[in-house]
Amino acid sequence: MNPADQNLNLNLDIKQTSPIVCENEECGNDMFMPAMKFRKASKLLTGTAKDAIVPVQVFFCSACGHSVNITMPP
Repeated sequence: MNPADQNLNLNLDIKQTSPIVCENEECGNDMFMPAMKFRKASKLLTGTAKDAIVPVQVFFCSACGHSVNITMPP
């Protein structure tokens, strides 16, 4: 799932969705906390005078701390 797709304003019944649970087999928690990862983009790539810092929001399990891989950048 692309995190940008999460910003879509969809009109759907929550009962028709499926829960996302922690991928840690010993956990199974369904509550997550946001965190930020930072990526550096070369000035050669961005065409700017300086390297750019790109913030990427990711999520981790609030019970065991396992990262939610579907929210991680490639």
